Amino acid sequence: MLRDIRYPDLADHFSRRFVFMFFGSRGAVTPVHYDIDLSHVFYTSVLGRRRITLFPQTQSAYLYRHPLTVRSYVDVERPDFSRFPALADASGYAVTVHPGETLFMPSGYWHQVSYEDAGYGVSLRLPSEHFARRLQGFYNLTVVSPVDRLLNKLSSRSWFQFKERAADSRAARLGR
Repeated sequence: MLRDIRYPDLADHFSRRFVFMFFGSRGAVTPVHYDIDLSHVFYTSVLGRRRITLFPQTQSAYLYRHPLTVRSYVDVERPDFSRFPALADASGYAVTVHPGETLFMPSGYWHQVSYEDAGYGVSLRLPSEHFARRLQGFYNLTVVSPVDRLLNKLSSRSWFQFKERAADSRAARLGR
C-alpha cells in the first residue's frame, strides 16, 4: 500500500517510514493532542469529511495539557467551561477537510479531529526544520512517553489525578 502513495514535490524529506492512515465512523472524535514527534503533518481526507480544530503550542495551558503527555482531556467541540474555565480564552482555528483536500498542521499544533462522515485519511510527516524541535520530538518518544506509560502502569489512578491537578494549576495561573 505504501507504494501507492505519491509524495508531493513540496519537499524531499517526507518520512516514508511513518505514513499514517486514520479511520473513523461518523461522530468519532480524536481527543485534543499534538503529534509526539513534533513533525509537520499534511493530512489528506480520502473519504468523508473531518472537522479539525487547531491550536498553536502557545495555547497549551488554556487546553489543560497534562504533564508528560501530548494530550488534553478537554472537548473543544463541546466545552465544559465550568470544569475548564480557561478554555474559554483559548484561541484556535476550525476547518472542515473534504475528500481530496489536504490540511497542513505545523509542528506542535494541537488538534482535535471530529468525523462528520465515516471515512479515512492519510497523514504524511515532514520533520521540523529546527534541530531543537527534532531533538524534543526524539526526547518525547524515547523518554517522556515511556516514563508516562510506566507511571500509568504503576499507579494509574493517582498518576492521572496528579496530572489533572497540574493541568488545572497551570490554567489557574492564567488569571481566570
